[in-house]
Amino acid sequence: MNRLALNNPPVQLGANTTWKPIADSGSLDIDPHQTIMVMDETAANLLGFDRQRTIGYNVWDILCASLPAYHHQAVNAAINNREKGVIRTRLSKVDIPVFLTVVPRGNGYITITISKIS
Repeated sequence: MNRLALNNPPVQLGANTTWKPIADSGSLDIDPHQTIMVMDETAANLLGFDRQRTIGYNVWDILCASLPAYHHQAVNAAINNREKGVIRTRLSKVDIPVFLTVVPRGNGYITITISKIS
């Protein structure tokens, strides 16, 4: 069940308010050049990578190793077109079904949320 973790208040980041995702969701932020700027521990674990080693890599170096090839085009379109999108897929390394949510932010930045489907 996807629901907000209401016991944790929202964190204010500039003009945007983001909610802390449920325990089986994680997120990563990429810059306009598709470089990973921030990745939380849950997202790294779901993708099968060490969080500290992903910072500074191109998002496709990580996603191509983690997603089935038949979903690369849909995710790539959402990222390159800077449009909000939700893609239901399966992580290749751990064989877990997930939703990938692409959310454009200001100045070309994008947040990608990875939510485990239970």
